[in-house]
Amino acid sequence: MPHSMRYGFLQVAASTCCLILWIFASHVAAGTASAPPDRLQPTVNVMLMPSVKNSSIERSLIQNFMDVNFTPKTGIKVVIHMTATRITTDYASQLQLYLSTNDSSMDIFQMDVVWPPEFAEYLVDLSPSIPAGVAEAHNRAVWENNNVNGRQIAVPFYADYGLFYYRDDLLAKYGYTSPPETWDEMEEMVMKITSNEPSVVGYVGQFNAYEGLTCNLMEWLHSADAGSIIAPNGSVVLDNPATRSMLARVRNWFMNGVTPKYALSYTETETQDKFQSGEALFMRYWPSASLTMRQAGVNFSFKVTGLPGMSRQTKFASTLGGWQLALSKATENEEAALSALFFMATAEFQKFRFLSLGVFPTVSSLYQDPEVCEKIDCGLFGSLNVTTRPSSKSGAHYLEVSRLLYTAVNSYLGQKIGLDAAMDESVLGIEQTIGTYTAIIVSQARFIHYDDTITKICAVLVFVGILSAIVLTVFVRINRKNPVMVAASPDFLCLIMLGVVLELGAILLFVGKPTNAVCIAQPYVITLGYATAYSALLTKTWRIHRIFDAKFAKVGRSLTSAKLMKFVGMYVGVNLAILLTWTFTNAPQVTAIFQTPHSAYLSCTSAADTPFTATLFTLNGLMLIFGSWLAYKTRNIDEEYRESFYIAIIMYNTLIWACIPVGFVFIPSLGQELHFSIRSISVLMACFGVLVFLMGPKVKAVYYGVPKVEEVSLLSDDLRRLSLLQQQTSYAKPTLRRPSVSPELDRYTTDSVRVDYRTGTSLLFMGAWRAAKLNLFEAKDGILVALQKTGKKGKLAESQMIHCFALKNDEPVTVTFSEEVSENEKKLMTAHIRLREGLVFELVSDDTRKLTAILERLKAHGKSVNPNSSNTPK
Repeated sequence: MPHSMRYGFLQVAASTCCLILWIFASHVAAGTASAPPDRLQPTVNVMLMPSVKNSSIERSLIQNFMDVNFTPKTGIKVVIHMTATRITTDYASQLQLYLSTNDSSMDIFQMDVVWPPEFAEYLVDLSPSIPAGVAEAHNRAVWENNNVNGRQIAVPFYADYGLFYYRDDLLAKYGYTSPPETWDEMEEMVMKITSNEPSVVGYVGQFNAYEGLTCNLMEWLHSADAGSIIAPNGSVVLDNPATRSMLARVRNWFMNGVTPKYALSYTETETQDKFQSGEALFMRYWPSASLTMRQAGVNFSFKVTGLPGMSRQTKFASTLGGWQLALSKATENEEAALSALFFMATAEFQKFRFLSLGVFPTVSSLYQDPEVCEKIDCGLFGSLNVTTRPSSKSGAHYLEVSRLLYTAVNSYLGQKIGLDAAMDESVLGIEQTIGTYTAIIVSQARFIHYDDTITKICAVLVFVGILSAIVLTVFVRINRKNPVMVAASPDFLCLIMLGVVLELGAILLFVGKPTNAVCIAQPYVITLGYATAYSALLTKTWRIHRIFDAKFAKVGRSLTSAKLMKFVGMYVGVNLAILLTWTFTNAPQVTAIFQTPHSAYLSCTSAADTPFTATLFTLNGLMLIFGSWLAYKTRNIDEEYRESFYIAIIMYNTLIWACIPVGFVFIPSLGQELHFSIRSISVLMACFGVLVFLMGPKVKAVYYGVPKVEEVSLLSDDLRRLSLLQQQTSYAKPTLRRPSVSPELDRYTTDSVRVDYRTGTSLLFMGAWRAAKLNLFEAKDGILVALQKTGKKGKLAESQMIHCFALKNDEPVTVTFSEEVSENEKKLMTAHIRLREGLVFELVSDDTRKLTAILERLKAHGKSVNPNSSNTPK
């Protein structure tokens, strides 16, 4: 090849390569400038459930529409995914798996109209991002159905509505030119036509116990203007006159032939089959039946309209069905996903879906669009009175709420239960299910009112008791230097009165509507009142026991009121510590106690009631038992130093009245009135027992029973001291008697003798015989006679003094004695001693010498009667 030719060829080749490279670079640059690569383009994945049998066609249609009408405008790629199932429950399980595991592979999900509350916790709140005009464009009921607790968690995708199908050919045959607009008109048409058409039944619908019946129920209630099932505040308002009237009407349909009784088992399948076969005059169904029956080529004429109403103003009630779109919180492209979501809620997208797939739009303006109205009766769908099932107000419990409704209504329509039972089961069950039952009952719960009769009676008694305690406290302080009060420890009497006031005041804390503060105060006031009163009562008795017990005589005499007050303070402090622990651990709070399923009363309870109540009962119960034991131990001490008889009565009375309410207050079904009555009576009886038995004898002694000072003075020295020493000694075993006590008694002891004796107010009314040792003590101002029980081995319990009395030198006493011979030829002496106050002692002893010596000494203090005299006291 010539050189010039080779050179030219190289030039052409080089030029061609440059041109190719330039074209390639231009295309690359142009492509880069026109659209970003896929890896830079935001992608939104949408999960849908097929609405037609051929899901691939549906997916292709929607995908193409989004690629042409959405992606070029926003630069956001939307990928449509279709589930492999058309079974709602199966899809719900898939959705639950995606959302609960925070799977971010899907952004937008299709969900049933009643599902939003079930999945609300996994879904994004759309409220802050809703574009202007979007919410207003949709049917208001449909839009609000997706609002859960103030959060808009979904937007409408497409809808289903309950419709009324009718045989217009049969209506025309019997002279009707239009379908019924009221239930009365429907019933009239059914009765007239079915009486002449025996093969045709009147009205059929979805009456089986399943979700379909809930949809029918909502339409019945809406057509009767009966209101909603669940109010915005969570209360169940199903049971009202309008609801009862409508349900009674429906039940009559089954009883008088408007609806066949076997229709109680009908679902959508049986309902459509019955109407499609030409055997039903009227049918309630969804819009899809119209296309299905026309494609099936039925041999009769039918039309579709809205359901009748109780009146023409409430006709066309229609329960909302259909599907929604929601955004997962797990999305990684929230902004892009929101744009896609709201585009799919526009009129443009819903019109496309209707024209291509036949699903009904939720945008109200589309029911005025000529293209849409060419295929459906827009006037009908635009005028439907849409109602929703209570899914949003049921939260995550809708399925159970629906079950309660359709079960109760189906049982009522089938005459298995009455209307009252149906309402009770529904209302009570729904309230318990959605968790508003307690709140509603609490707001209506009963409590003890101030104007109740029992409250007025108790309030009067409380006032009398508190006033009496205050007056008695003043009385004690005024007479605190009186010997009776000195012996009774005035400071402790005042403490006891304070405890009584607190206990009585606690009754009033159970009146009125309780608050948490009142609930905390109740156990404090009643427990501390009891602890104050009875610890003071116990401490007072305990000191007497210590003083008259020789083993503790020195300790007993050193127990001053100040020291004993510390014991009272310690005991009250222990109770206070328990109460504080209770308060800070789990304090009582206002609680509704259900007396019946429909009524409750307010009470104060806590989870820690049982352990703390048991602890307080045990602690104070043991104190009560210990106090009763002390009262028993000091029962034989000189009346001037003891109150054991009355204290024993108080302790026993308190024990009885403390046990009575325990058997009742833990039975909620008895009701608050009985609880309050029993509790109040128990406290009143215990408190008035203290006032009467403790303070009554003291008031009487101060005004009537106390001798003048000069009459007491002779016994206030030697004899009083001898009496005290003798009682202390009688408590101890002989081997344990203290030297400081016995030698002093020995100085005064004149003689002693073993006797059998009995005592009473007359020989006709004498007590039982007792074995005792009679001790005679002589002092400068009189004689002390002590009868001491003698037991085996000198046991403490068997060596206590039984009786003790003192005789002044000039005090009259009648003594009679005589000798007898027993069956074994042993001489016995019988003697009678009659004191000035009328008490009679009858003595028998075989030691006649010692008994005679003692009786001779007593003769100097009164009228002498010779032995063998027949003058005996009567």
